[in-house]
Amino acid sequence: MDEVDIVDLPDELLIELNLTAKSDDLILALFGNSKTLSISECLVGYYRAHGEVKSRQYMTVALYRMVKKNLLKPASGKGCYKLSLLGSRITKIGGATQ
Repeated sequence: MDEVDIVDLPDELLIELNLTAKSDDLILALFGNSKTLSISECLVGYYRAHGEVKSRQYMTVALYRMVKKNLLKPASGKGCYKLSLLGSRITKIGGATQ
């Protein structure tokens, strides 16, 4: 599904679409209010928030997958990401896997 196709849908419907996996929700929460994060910052933030060490490869693949799902978009700088409009909305409504 393209971000343009669903950006105008109500929050209640976005939740029902199951656009994110639980692991995506945990990573999206790290971005807070439109922060730009590097892969290293995501790894540290994930550990601090969840007490679990993830590999750089795991995080890189997860972030890439979320870019493909239009939840994140590349930011300036190599390996930096920020929330897309859709990712921002999903974060505000508490994730799609409640």
